[in-house]
Amino acid sequence: MTSPGLGTKTDDRFSRLYRGIVPPILMEAPKRATKFAANDSWGTFYKNAFGVPTMTQNLSILTGATAGATEAFVVVPFELVKIRLQDRAQAGRYNGAADAVVKIIREEGPLALYNGLEATLWRHLVNALELKLTM
Repeated sequence: MTSPGLGTKTDDRFSRLYRGIVPPILMEAPKRATKFAANDSWGTFYKNAFGVPTMTQNLSILTGATAGATEAFVVVPFELVKIRLQDRAQAGRYNGAADAVVKIIREEGPLALYNGLEATLWRHLVNALELKLTM
């Protein structure tokens, strides 16, 4: 059955559009808190480590990349659950975000929640280097 004007199946595609929305909503507050706290902490650490009184451009980029890497440890499990919930091949396997977390841990182990961490860390590194090259 096709919905008028949308050109999509109302029974499958529309419901999958919002399937997996809970993890990004739950992720947003811890993600921002971690990123800002990590940025402050790493900034202080790098200023002390390099013996400079104020933040320089290079230290800001290093601090941002390190804070992004720290943030990745918080974000990756949420993104993994979101992707699993939205994946068409696994559509019937999970009954929501909590069920997905329980099944992933039970069937694959707790470290499976960090599948994709390496790609996320590379993304943060490339973004930091891109920022450095454009300045």
